[in-house]
Amino acid sequence: MVTDKIRVGDIYESNSCGLFKVVSIETLKKVTVEFLNTGYTVVVQVGQIRLGTIRDRFKKDAKTSAFLGESSIVDDKGDILREHTMWANTLSRCGNVKGNSPTYKDCGVSDNFKHFSYFKEWCNKQIGFDREDWHLDKDILIKGNKLYSEDTCCFIPREINNLLTMRKRFRGNDCPVGVHWSNSKNRYVAQVSVSGGKRKHLGCFTNAQEAFLVYKQAKESYIKEVAEKWKDQIDPRVYEALVSWNVEEGD
Repeated sequence: MVTDKIRVGDIYESNSCGLFKVVSIETLKKVTVEFLNTGYTVVVQVGQIRLGTIRDRFKKDAKTSAFLGESSIVDDKGDILREHTMWANTLSRCGNVKGNSPTYKDCGVSDNFKHFSYFKEWCNKQIGFDREDWHLDKDILIKGNKLYSEDTCCFIPREINNLLTMRKRFRGNDCPVGVHWSNSKNRYVAQVSVSGGKRKHLGCFTNAQEAFLVYKQAKESYIKEVAEKWKDQIDPRVYEALVSWNVEEGD
């Protein structure tokens, strides 16, 4: 049992973060302790030592190896920061992939991004992070990328995010992207999604490859059009990725 008669050098155990030792005592409300596993130090009250409620902000989560670090997860009003919500969602998506979520299959998070304080600082340096309705993207800079990291991620507006979202349910298993078989027309049909999600008809074709090539030209042209629209607002790396985007059959 912990009493108020604590001494420098005493070692105690927290409820969930392991052992810590008393480093210095200024008053009963200002006691500095250090966690033995991580070296994290924090100033606490004697009552917290008694209850074992002290948290080690550098203790890694057993499942994700993620940890908070020094940064607060709330703003001045006590509301959860957008950075933390985004960080937690990213870790969750990469760690709890279901069979019906192929987008995040085999995805991972870099060591730096597992550190919330680092992730928070990185976010606040990125173009577009302060914009409402912009999204964290992992695979526009490197097509097909599976790693959330400081070198592969960026922020993009919803229009660009939707622009590169391929909906495979609109085509058959044997059809290239942008193409589906029409029983009523007895032809392959090519369509491309444009502004507002509208589907623009590109024609009917006797074979899937011919239909795809027409779709590919139309899609890449539209991607470049959207890139020019956002050029002065998005990260230059995003613009360069868009204007050089290569639409492939399996997208």
